Amino acid sequence: MAHRSGGAGIGGGAAYRTRVADAWVYMLCCRDGSLYTGWSSDVPARLERHRAGRASRYTASRLPVALVLSLPMPDRRAAMREEARIKALPRQAKLALIAAHAAARGPTGSPTGAPGSAAALRHDGAMASKPPARSVKISDDERTGWSSDRPRRDGAPPRPASLAVHCNVLAPTDRLRYSPGSLLVVVGASHPERDAFLARLVEDRGSLLSHGRVSDLLAGRVPEEEIEARTEELLRAAVAKRLESRETVVLALDALDPAAREPYVRIAAAFKRPRHLILLETTRDQVSEQDLAPLNELRRTLDAGELGAEGFQTALRLGGGSAAEVKRLLFRPPPRED
Repeated sequence: MAHRSGGAGIGGGAAYRTRVADAWVYMLCCRDGSLYTGWSSDVPARLERHRAGRASRYTASRLPVALVLSLPMPDRRAAMREEARIKALPRQAKLALIAAHAAARGPTGSPTGAPGSAAALRHDGAMASKPPARSVKISDDERTGWSSDRPRRDGAPPRPASLAVHCNVLAPTDRLRYSPGSLLVVVGASHPERDAFLARLVEDRGSLLSHGRVSDLLAGRVPEEEIEARTEELLRAAVAKRLESRETVVLALDALDPAAREPYVRIAAAFKRPRHLILLETTRDQVSEQDLAPLNELRRTLDAGELGAEGFQTALRLGGGSAAEVKRLLFRPPPRED
């Protein structure tokens, strides 16, 4: 589809270049100044649903909203990964991203700043040009580990509980054994290699879950603009149902950012189920530019044993050779020693 690139809807009727993309990542500024990030294959239609209060409960309670950023993506999975990456950014980084793309469009019709920055972001939704000081409410998808990014008020809901545990960094072996009823998150920059690894080793196909499998099931059954939200909703529900029943979940995640992993780790922690992560390495040519930074950060935190801060109790990094040497992936108690 053809869509105006670079943040249509800001700056009061600016002219934009027309580009063709299969999917888009977009950002909205709400009435209270908070930022909402999503993706869609039809941003104008999605924006109308937001404005009508039918796209998100979050934005429906903060109308009107204005489109402040839209980025073309090659496909839906790339859009989902970029959405997760942006959601994991602190607020100031999101504002810098908006400002950078506004500057790239040039001065004609482009905004002079972003909400919370020195210059006020202009909107197309009859909103105030500058929100009152300290009126910004930081949403769940904008929170970071820094309290300065998350102003609190009396009566505000408590912050999410810490997931921090001790994390053991495992050494590669030909037989990987985990407790039954565990959550095993498997990530990698190469999705085909990840999927081949899991197809070879996971015996219980019912335990293997992913965004791709769920979205493929929904294709043609629900409107395309609703697939994103429904996929996330159904995937979380499926993970919760299996873990509540003490059944194993092997979750193949597309995104490499902590924000993509956190909801599922919290579900497992709520049911007191073990949480593990495997990072599958690949060759440099298989790593996209947008995945490089989160991949390097994941490598660093894994090697340093810091994934315990995310709630993972074990972490394992497998290169091409060590991944091929894995012969079995077991979810059984260790054998008893008589």
